[in-house]
Amino acid sequence: MPLPNSWQFQAIGTDWNIQTNVLLSEDTKTQIRELIEVFDYNYSRFRPDSIVRKMHDFPGSYSFSEPNFPDLYTLYEKLHKLTSGAVTPYVGGVLVNAGYDEKYGLRSFSGTLSVPKFNEVIWDGKSTLTTSQSILLDVGAAAKGLLVDQIAELLLKMKLSEWFIDASGDSAHQASSSYTIGLENPFDTSKILGTIKLLNESLCASAINRRAWKNGHHVIDGRTGRPTEDIVATWVIADSTMLADGLATGLFFSWEELNIAYPDAAYLRIDSGGTIEMNQAMEERITLLG
Repeated sequence: MPLPNSWQFQAIGTDWNIQTNVLLSEDTKTQIRELIEVFDYNYSRFRPDSIVRKMHDFPGSYSFSEPNFPDLYTLYEKLHKLTSGAVTPYVGGVLVNAGYDEKYGLRSFSGTLSVPKFNEVIWDGKSTLTTSQSILLDVGAAAKGLLVDQIAELLLKMKLSEWFIDASGDSAHQASSSYTIGLENPFDTSKILGTIKLLNESLCASAINRRAWKNGHHVIDGRTGRPTEDIVATWVIADSTMLADGLATGLFFSWEELNIAYPDAAYLRIDSGGTIEMNQAMEERITLLG
């Protein structure tokens, strides 16, 4: 059930709602804003002073000050391998070419834009990336989930025992009783496919009808440089929001590989023909409607 206190705000281009059992103090809110600022400075494609933009404008070596960057990049490496190159953080140039930038001059996807290869960027295994070419990093496939996890960790440090964080499709729950979430029908957003009860875990969703424009959307296949077409929506339940977020993107391109690599997660996806596919863990969790 919903918790009694709610703090709603906008950050990193999306709507947030943090529900808690007690009112958040102004000090806690300030610390959350500081986390968001560090995150935005490191990863935003939309601000000219970010590390991502500097790496694009002036190729060279750049160290990320966001402390969880090694975990984020490691997850991208794993997803890149599990999806045979489809998931990659180097699709920023493709999105900007289609007008998904700070000016939001959204245009049709035309032709095929080459996506830089993983081995064209050198990672030192810690916080530094080195590139000799202009590359625009886009970590949207997993980074919002990381920020949810960072805020959740802060709430735990502040001794808050019950909370629900919703970042427009990426959510984390911690409470004594479960929280019921409806899964939006991607073919009719006024309806839901079913419901899931969360209890001290994370749920992430991704769909091509969200952040869609002209003849495409934000889920780019790194092998082709084009928006993917076969899968229209995905949902993943996992212990961390960053992992659930990354796997929700990976499900657009792989199934068995992800199930084998991350067997404890619950998966569901729908293809363009309306066929629903889920693993046993999700079958045990979901209540489908209709």
